[in-house]
Amino acid sequence: APAPSLTADDDMPPPAIIEMPPANNPPLPKHPVSPSLPGNPGGLNRVRDIRHWSNPEYSRVVIDLDQKTNFYSNLLEDRSGSGQPPRLYIDLFTSLVEERLRKPILVNDGILLGIRAGQFTPDSVRVVLEIDGLGTYRVFPMQNPFRIVVDVTGGPPGAAPIAAGTPMAATPPPGTSLPE
Repeated sequence: APAPSLTADDDMPPPAIIEMPPANNPPLPKHPVSPSLPGNPGGLNRVRDIRHWSNPEYSRVVIDLDQKTNFYSNLLEDRSGSGQPPRLYIDLFTSLVEERLRKPILVNDGILLGIRAGQFTPDSVRVVLEIDGLGTYRVFPMQNPFRIVVDVTGGPPGAAPIAAGTPMAATPPPGTSLPE
């Protein structure tokens, strides 16, 4: 005997609509949250200090944190022709910055004009380096204690920057040419 088929003509009740109670769970954060530290709301890392050193060849900025933190850096250059200096920013995820570190730090060493930090989103901090003369820059983490180091080497103001690790074009000796 053939198997019975179910069609709209059969005497089946319509499907039930069940309303779910509203969830009491808060939305998940965009970035993974670290375990809570004493006195640290929501398990966010705390920026402990922002330090800088200057010498004629390069400037170093160190961002000290409670613990290991994911971060992202990017260089913003003025393409509008308004003469605004380049800015290098570092976003620190799942982090908080204290009010005392939100005051701009004046550097004016010929390489960096200044450093500023702020709470970019409720769970991320942005540190901005305003650059006077940029040759190259490098951003890297160091451990024990965790910190993010930014080295900026000087160059003439307005010169095209070179990020660390970018291969430079080879220049052949006079009278010779590069192989094609």
